[in-house]
Amino acid sequence: MIVTCPECATRYRVTGDALDAPHGRRVRCARCGHVWLHRPEPPGDPPPLRAVPPMLPAEKPRGRGMRRMVAALLVAVVVLSVLLVAGYLARDRIAAAWPAAAHLLDALGIGSGAKGA
Repeated sequence: MIVTCPECATRYRVTGDALDAPHGRRVRCARCGHVWLHRPEPPGDPPPLRAVPPMLPAEKPRGRGMRRMVAALLVAVVVLSVLLVAGYLARDRIAAAWPAAAHLLDALGIGSGAKGA
């Protein structure tokens, strides 16, 4: 059972037998200190449920968004490929300009003809 303070609206979960007094029980809110008489609900029909509107399925992303994402991925792959090919073809110049790169190129198995100074 959930008991709600009428002053500050703090909610408390209470076991059913804690408030079984037939004439009600005094309860004090731990948050605001308000004291009230909590009376048990009379047995009978449960309160009516509120009508809930039916849930609509979420809209799927439109085809344009998916096409844009695929196009962006394709552009990224092409740019990365061009950079890798350019780096491979210019490995001799890169090793000559940056001698430490020769060790990296050798470690990758694409060693350059030029060795570091």
